[in-house]
Amino acid sequence: YGLADGRGDYSANLMFKQDKWEIFGSLVDTGDTLDDGDGEAYSAYKVGGALKFGAHKFMLQYEATEFSDTANPSVEPTYIYAAWNMKMGKIKWVVNVGQLDADDDATPNADTTYAALGLYYNMSKTTSVFGGYRMSDADDDSKEDVISVGLKKKF
Repeated sequence: YGLADGRGDYSANLMFKQDKWEIFGSLVDTGDTLDDGDGEAYSAYKVGGALKFGAHKFMLQYEATEFSDTANPSVEPTYIYAAWNMKMGKIKWVVNVGQLDADDDATPNADTTYAALGLYYNMSKTTSVFGGYRMSDADDDSKEDVISVGLKKKF
């Protein structure tokens, strides 16, 4: 838990793990971010958890945010995210799905769903390569397909 400089800022996080499962919650509120009384503010919370069964891990997360200032009276998007991972030796398969409910009057068709498929290959304890594909589809008929590859090195 942390407090900031008297503008009403705070954040709090809580996680509980036991054996093969975990749950968490997180909360943040910036108060008046410009410290000038114009009402600009940001707040968010998220809750979620994970459950392991052998080589499989299932995760679920929900997040709600709110941003307001003089130009945008209130934007309140929510996100839901689910994932499944499976380890097979040095390979970890990853499947993610999610949805954004934009709740934004300025861009009413910004609601988006996405799905992703990827894998990690652990070359050693400190080096891995990864690759994946993600597709997103917004209510305004815009679509995005992304392919990514990379190398991760821990020092």
